[in-house]
This record gives sequence, C-alpha cells and structure tokens, in this order.
Amino acid sequence: MAKMVGVIIKERREQIHMTKSALARALKCSPQNVESLENRKSVDFELAEKLCEILDFDLFAYYRGHSFGKQVDNEELQLKLQEIKDKYTQLLEKHTLLLERFALQNGQSKEIQVIS
Repeated sequence: MAKMVGVIIKERREQIHMTKSALARALKCSPQNVESLENRKSVDFELAEKLCEILDFDLFAYYRGHSFGKQVDNEELQLKLQEIKDKYTQLLEKHTLLLERFALQNGQSKEIQVIS
C-alpha cells in the first residue's frame, strides 16, 4: 500500500532538515497548516508542484513509484544482486564438478573449460 502523500512530504522535509516553520514560510501559510498538510491523504496539483520546488523533490515520481511498486531501495537491490551472484557461483561450481565426473567416467581428461 502506498504511503499517504502527507507522510512523504514530512519525510522529505525532515530529510533535508527543514522545520515546519520554514516550510510554512515558503508556502506562505501557518505551521499549523503544514501540520495539517503532513496528515493528508492527498493534495491538489498546484500545491504538489509548489512542494516539489520547495523540497527539491519529485513528489510525482516518488509517489507513482510506490503506487506501482517501481521504487526500489538501492541497498536492497544490491543485496538481491549479490544473492544472485552467489547462487550463480554455486551453480557454476556444481556444474563444473559434474562435468569433471562425467569426463572421468568416460576416460576423458579432467581438464574442463567452463565459459562464464
């Protein structure tokens, strides 16, 4: 389930170390309005555009990514890639051992070249 837009706005504001008061000044509203904004499920397009500019953040791309499951944590992706590499290495080693056994059973040289 996608995060509420207000939560995303709050997270970004905190990430760039911006206070509610500073965001309120940039939006020309009160800090109470920012508090309300950070609890919203949605915002209108005009406000979203202002927030993108103020927070130096593409809210649309971020939200769309979460909505469609396309936003990927880079560290998580790196871990998955390493797991795949490790499994590939294990499979290659097993495959090489099987080829060597097959070659020995058929009286062939133990020298097997595996192209990876």
